[in-house]
Amino acid sequence: MPKPINKKHPFSMKAISGIIEVLLYSDVGMWGITAENFRNSVKELAGQKKKLKVNSYGGEVFDGFAIYNSIKEDSENWTAEIDGVAASIASIIPLAAKTVKMRSNAMIMIHNPSVGIWGDEDDLRKEADVLKKLKDSAIDIYASRMKGWSKEDISALMDDETWYTAKEALSVGLIDEIIDPIEVEEPETNRSDRLPSSIGKSVFVNYKQDAIPPVKEPESNKGENIMKCPSCGKDHGEGAVFCSSCGKPMDNATSLKMAADRERNEAVVAERERVKNITALAGKHSLEAKFVDELISGGKSYEECAVKILEKIDVPPPVQHGVVVKKDGSDKFIGHATNCLMVFSGMEKDPTKMADVHKDVPVESVHSLLRMSLERSNVKCSHMNDVNLVDTALSMLGRGKASMSGTGSSDLPLILENVITKSMVKGTQEADTTYKKVAGVRRVNDFRENNIVDISGLADIKEIPEGSSFEDSKRSDSKETFGVSTKGRMRTITRNALINDDMGALTNEQYKFGVSVETTKNYMFYQYLTQNAMLGKTMGDGNALFHTAHSNIKTTSGIPSVSSLDTARKMLREMPMLAAENGVITRRSNVPPKFLLTGTTMETAVQQLLGTSFDPSKAIAGVVNPFYSSGIILVSDADLQGFMDTNSKGNAWYILADQMRRESIGIAYLNGMEAPVIRSIESGVGEALGIKMDVYHDFGFYVAGWRGIIYNDGTTGG
Repeated sequence: MPKPINKKHPFSMKAISGIIEVLLYSDVGMWGITAENFRNSVKELAGQKKKLKVNSYGGEVFDGFAIYNSIKEDSENWTAEIDGVAASIASIIPLAAKTVKMRSNAMIMIHNPSVGIWGDEDDLRKEADVLKKLKDSAIDIYASRMKGWSKEDISALMDDETWYTAKEALSVGLIDEIIDPIEVEEPETNRSDRLPSSIGKSVFVNYKQDAIPPVKEPESNKGENIMKCPSCGKDHGEGAVFCSSCGKPMDNATSLKMAADRERNEAVVAERERVKNITALAGKHSLEAKFVDELISGGKSYEECAVKILEKIDVPPPVQHGVVVKKDGSDKFIGHATNCLMVFSGMEKDPTKMADVHKDVPVESVHSLLRMSLERSNVKCSHMNDVNLVDTALSMLGRGKASMSGTGSSDLPLILENVITKSMVKGTQEADTTYKKVAGVRRVNDFRENNIVDISGLADIKEIPEGSSFEDSKRSDSKETFGVSTKGRMRTITRNALINDDMGALTNEQYKFGVSVETTKNYMFYQYLTQNAMLGKTMGDGNALFHTAHSNIKTTSGIPSVSSLDTARKMLREMPMLAAENGVITRRSNVPPKFLLTGTTMETAVQQLLGTSFDPSKAIAGVVNPFYSSGIILVSDADLQGFMDTNSKGNAWYILADQMRRESIGIAYLNGMEAPVIRSIESGVGEALGIKMDVYHDFGFYVAGWRGIIYNDGTTGG
């Protein structure tokens, strides 16, 4: 029997800047941190701010759920940080915190609960029932964060034993924020489902994988090379070392052979990539084939060969120039360089980050970034002129890759992409738009047609005469459809701008483009709202969004006033709800207005209406204005005014309910990504010299229903 881990000190706690850090850095349960120890240690800390730091492969499910519940009782005061790995039940525990953060190189793994058991058929059946309940509980917890994912989808992910990177965990909703990595050792564990060797070295500073982990088969190979556990007979894909059911060893000889085959295949792929990159760089400078063959046959890395190529084309040797670049980790340099460029370009105004630029050698310009990045990749560049410097840096960005991200050993691609992305996202966040104030937001998982289904309440309860049977209660529903699509443009940071050391090309221009992306979405939103001559899209019942059949259009009450606003509010509150069946009592929405949406023509008049305690339309002073303190928020937009004018409805206006209470119109994003995505590479032959960027965004608009929005065309009937 294995010895318990950290029996005397199952976990540690310490106070840092008024926040109590609780480390969960080992297995969960009797071999590490028990629920009893955890609860006894934190029960006196209720109401205090606490941070749970997680690095665990999981453990005993019941202890894990108990720890989860202990945190959940005081969740408002807990944040969680996943520092290394959060696998199995350890992936559930941090989800009890109000906010969950994850290191950029950390991993989360979810899978089905399992157990090893001996007994007769009744024992096994009872245990299976318990496992089913445990899985259902886990699914409920995951589903509480993974918005848009059905429980069936989550169950399938658990069946497949799914590993998530930080970006993937953020995209599905398991975490709230990605934070910078830290050095962390692999936690001690008695479990067999450790990180795969291809990932472990990037997460843990001391990673040593003595046992070879299971490797998931590609879809095309499912059903082939199946291994059976010699102890319990459970099927596994090739490469399995321990049975996920009984925990006993598989056939190690077979596993090691398969692992060796994989390593050989990986080596072949790596060699092909090395040869391709060396050939591409040498081809840029028209070097002779014999010289290239000698480089390739010498077996040196691409970076070493790149130095030889640059020496061959007579790049002057370096001299010391007083700049010291610390070889203290790519992640630290990437973060420092990114922050420096954002600060020196004026994009970053945070005092702390502005002070941080002087904690290391400042990166004050594009050229200083290029020189420092090349030196860190062992490329001599001290005596390069500006043209050679830029051309060499661009050649390192290319290397035949489809994207700048993660190419070779150079930090330059990630820094450029970080700065470009941060600047563009800042532009999207600070753009002068209004659609976000009134629009609902949904997340979709693919490009297929999506449905929004409105289900009625149950039919009315009725008197039941003595001895009579109950009548079956019915429901009805309505359905609206929508989809998302990809919108994008290509941009280029020119070679001229890089040679000119133009910081604005990386920051200001990208900021402006981010603003442009967001203002375009604003325009498209109001174009969608006002389509069909202001009546809106055609709904599932065949009528336009704004239609008398929907009781949400008014054409006779005029511009916003106490009287017309009262009419619109009454229409919204008295909106008939979807009936369960014919003949039932009509239910009303009873929802109050949240926003008054209009163009710029009526902006001042509506401000006066909502901001004056007396009714401005009354000749007699002192008549109370009931909308002065009603909480209705004015949203006025110039794009909307343009569409209203085009349709000769310049004084039109809308009343909307809070989207959380009665959803009407909104915007949907693929995988919840509300900012545009960038992919970049050195421009190709025939294109403008420089860095080419594809900027794309997956989104679409939808109408969930007509019961939360009222349209007034601003005219007065005769």
